[in-house]
Amino acid sequence: MALKIKIKRKAGVPSTSDLESGEIGLNTSNNQLYVNIGGTITAVSSSGGGSVDLSAVAQDIVPDSDDARDLGSSSNKWAELHLSGSTIFLGNAKIKANSAGEITDKDDNKLAIANEEGAPIRMVPLFTASGGLTTPAKRLTFKANSARSLVYKDTFTKSNGSSLSSTNATQLFEF
Repeated sequence: MALKIKIKRKAGVPSTSDLESGEIGLNTSNNQLYVNIGGTITAVSSSGGGSVDLSAVAQDIVPDSDDARDLGSSSNKWAELHLSGSTIFLGNAKIKANSAGEITDKDDNKLAIANEEGAPIRMVPLFTASGGLTTPAKRLTFKANSARSLVYKDTFTKSNGSSLSSTNATQLFEF
């Protein structure tokens, strides 16, 4: 014997007084299907999914199959990603943040970060005698350069008042 499903018809969006929990309704004005799920009327899309409120998710979000779904697109990107964990699995790569806030690979090697020009940069903490070794007084931004000249964004003034610039012959470090 074939199973029959009876759909309630209404001109307009059905309410909980029109549909009991588990019942399906059809808005005859626009041919949109609705279902009452536990007292909440949910629109059903043409692809079979529902209209879902993702503003407060109380469960894991897992795709229906491996390597088949995207989060955002090249033209519709997410603005920010806030995570409480310290690891991101990107394909077969594992990217971590250590306790100092540095980005590392799976073996705790620091990863190169590029500036707006695409050149690798390194943020170097500068500690002072008065500030101690716990919190840096400043973080200097150094940029890699094939000419081995000193290239950094911040002014670096020595205790004697002189300053270093990219024309000085002294190399502070190399990476």
